[in-house]
Amino acid sequence: LRGLSSRPNLAQPQGISSDGQYAFVWDGSSYLLMNLQDNTGIALPLTGENNTQGSGLWADTMPLVTYSGVDSNGSTALSVIDAPSQNSVTVPSGRSVPILPITWIPDTEYLIFRAATGDVLLADVSCVATSCTNNPFDSSIAIAPSSANHIQVTDTYLFYVDGEQLIAA
Repeated sequence: LRGLSSRPNLAQPQGISSDGQYAFVWDGSSYLLMNLQDNTGIALPLTGENNTQGSGLWADTMPLVTYSGVDSNGSTALSVIDAPSQNSVTVPSGRSVPILPITWIPDTEYLIFRAATGDVLLADVSCVATSCTNNPFDSSIAIAPSSANHIQVTDTYLFYVDGEQLIAA
């Protein structure tokens, strides 16, 4: 797969969903969601630029992929799409600073991401598979400051470096 996304420093490094049925592909400036069973694909609404390309990150519990890009208004955004239903939710930044996915909490549909403000937020996006009534990004919870780096998670803890301190939350 040309342009297959790979994030070796994160929990889900492959551009292929955990069930092996879907792939997230970046091809030039476009993102594609490929169904590997019938070799079909759809173009995703956000486009990629140098600061957002290759951001696809799959949840390990269901075929949910999150990626960052640029929306039709020219601002950066973060989106989550359920591969089978193609339902999605998006949070625009309203600016040019990227919103970046960091990781999924293992065995959940909780996404940790860095907002355009730099803060680290948590969103429960489990409703995407069945079509969300409200945008789950609207109720995101701040879990670490903008100064947090080297973020890692387990199923119960968040670890990050802030300055010279290692924080466990």
